[in-house]
Amino acid sequence: ATITAATTTAATTTMASMYSKAKNQGDKASSLTSEAHLTAHYLGGRQFGSIVTAGTFFASLFSGYTIVGVPNDSFRNGFFSMWWIPNTMGVVAGVWGTGLRMRKCSIERNHTSPVDFITDRFQSQLLRYTIVILQVVPSLFYLAAQVIAIQATFNSIFDISPNSAAPV
Repeated sequence: ATITAATTTAATTTMASMYSKAKNQGDKASSLTSEAHLTAHYLGGRQFGSIVTAGTFFASLFSGYTIVGVPNDSFRNGFFSMWWIPNTMGVVAGVWGTGLRMRKCSIERNHTSPVDFITDRFQSQLLRYTIVILQVVPSLFYLAAQVIAIQATFNSIFDISPNSAAPV
């Protein structure tokens, strides 16, 4: 299951990058400013359709924890793990409730991130850096959880003791 998910993610990422490259080829890419290059790279030149955007959103949301953590949670808690289903529906409702409006605003005001939206709305640099910290710190914890999950998976596959001095 993990190999299938990794293969699917790699294939999706490759297809999205090939699609983006095909859409953005031409002389206009060579005349872009540095900021425009970043926007073109991270936002796909704002040319992705709804299917590609939804795919990248769900690829980000349902990462390694879904592959390793949710089945483990289901194994340990049985039926009580069904809370994942309404949780996912809540995320989708949140995107429909706020995401569409933020997308429209980001096009009109040229925002490239949620931090740009907050800074533009409240005109506060202190709030801007607070939001950056509130985004980065949980991401570091999440990254650490991903590394621990992949270590546990690797050790389980190759029958390595978790207490060994292996570099993984």
